[in-house]
Amino acid sequence: YLLVWFYFYLPEKILMDKIIYKIPVYNEEKSAYDLVSRISEINSFDEIRLDIYNDGSNTKTYEWLEKAKKDFNNLNINIYHASSNQGLLTALNHLITEFDKEDSFSNIIFLDGDNTHNPQQIIEHPECFNYDLSIFSRYTDDATVNVSLFRKILSTGARYVYKVALGVDTIKEYTCLYRVFNIATFKELKKEVQKNPLKEEGFVCAVEMLFKVNLVNKNIREFPLFLQYDLKIAASSNKIIQNIFRSLIFAFKKFL
Repeated sequence: YLLVWFYFYLPEKILMDKIIYKIPVYNEEKSAYDLVSRISEINSFDEIRLDIYNDGSNTKTYEWLEKAKKDFNNLNINIYHASSNQGLLTALNHLITEFDKEDSFSNIIFLDGDNTHNPQQIIEHPECFNYDLSIFSRYTDDATVNVSLFRKILSTGARYVYKVALGVDTIKEYTCLYRVFNIATFKELKKEVQKNPLKEEGFVCAVEMLFKVNLVNKNIREFPLFLQYDLKIAASSNKIIQNIFRSLIFAFKKFL
């Protein structure tokens, strides 16, 4: 009976491993601080590390990030402050290749820095750690996000092209950055990006990330995304329509 009690009731913290959040940030100001605050409330892991790339923000984002590092000392926070804005492409290349000592961690999680992604969803869906790659998706039945019909049509078209190009049929969400890699899959991604850095601008580089890994034999699953635009304080810097068409162009290039 004691063994059964330990199996079912042992505090989750002891049962879980160490994880890293990798977060690109640009002009997010207090939203970035609030995101770190939400991560600090997670107590289900032996260690949580944050690798943050501040992409030359020209607002008070620097001060908010440094305050977060000081206030939330239960987290292992590494911050790289770029001297000028280089875009998401450079941020992701840096986050993938320039931070080290990742081998002792079980999972690497990519997350937007504007606090619209709920970092605690990994606790609500602990099974996401059982896969080579888990993606939090706007296109699952239980996702809580309003996607316009126009974006759904474009995304559906791009998805079918990506499906053929990647050789997998388990992915619907290609541009959302909220992804959980196990360490083996992340190391494969890192090795490929070190040899051939990401090249696509805008959020299309998030799509390009998937093409850096051989996903054909990977165990992949999508989980419903809980997108919280109401928690985003700073205005978005994303050029949505432009990025959607870039994504389509990239899709057809890969198909051809």
